[in-house]
Amino acid sequence: SAGPVNILTLGPVTNLARAMHGSLDASGVSHLYLMGGEMTGQQLDLNFRSDRAGARTAIMADIPKTIITIQTCGQTAVTEEFLDALECPTMAACALLPKMRQQIS
Repeated sequence: SAGPVNILTLGPVTNLARAMHGSLDASGVSHLYLMGGEMTGQQLDLNFRSDRAGARTAIMADIPKTIITIQTCGQTAVTEEFLDALECPTMAACALLPKMRQQIS
């Protein structure tokens, strides 16, 4: 087996929450990185608002996690140089690169 994995969510956590309620073995996950939440306390961001129950499941999971708020995401820019430096460890990761390149052109 490959050992524990890190999970990064870039949108609503519906599929992750379903897996957590189903067959996902939490001992195989070393860390969750959740893109969602916001720091002003005025409203939920789209990712958490889209599936509040799923977000609650992921946040309450007994897995170390980092929540990357919408304010932090708004300060991050993906450049052509960044994409060129990415490695593709899997076919799924490689499949995302063309779509990422479309977003910056």
